[in-house]
Amino acid sequence: MKTKTPNVILNIIGPPGCGKGSLVKILLERIPKPIHILGTGDRCREEEEKKTSAGDVIAEYTSTGLLVPDRIMLPIIGESMTCLSDFRGVLMADGATRTLAQYEAVINSASIHGFKVHTIFINDCVHECVKRIKDDPNRIHRTDNDDLVLKIRTLEYENHTIEAIEHARGHEGEDFCKINRVDGPRLKAGNVMAFLQSRHPEHFSVSHLASR
Repeated sequence: MKTKTPNVILNIIGPPGCGKGSLVKILLERIPKPIHILGTGDRCREEEEKKTSAGDVIAEYTSTGLLVPDRIMLPIIGESMTCLSDFRGVLMADGATRTLAQYEAVINSASIHGFKVHTIFINDCVHECVKRIKDDPNRIHRTDNDDLVLKIRTLEYENHTIEAIEHARGHEGEDFCKINRVDGPRLKAGNVMAFLQSRHPEHFSVSHLASR
């Protein structure tokens, strides 16, 4: 008899350029289905494309590197989290909790729908991340990576996102997993899987995953 995948939210967080997206791609290959991505970024882009009032605000802030205000993001997060009402499995939130209020919104929705939240913090040096972005040959394809905007993005991370990380760190050991900044994407993913195995051995044990 197959064991059902637990109801878990992986809150993946870290500085700009730390490899959150790369980690998500690898975890999608390794974590048992069903899996859902909390696409707040996609929803923001939809609002921009539709040229709604919220979309205009989003475009104004993201073009300068500033975080989109909570008054815009909290309704988007709330709408995105409604999927939990009829979903059972692992939900991955890639950079969806950039402020304390956003983190608390995810925690509250998870509690209502019976989901456990694990924060996966990529402990990378902000300045090294900035250098990595500047050295990326694909940098020219992203308007949010020019020097001034990138500087503002990192300041926003230090001024707002770190507060959410420190709040999540209060649950360290039970709900908080810190990943070494020097690890490559696949080693990072292996560390996340080991963390999940330690918290949910009946669902993520090595023998169970090997049978999938």
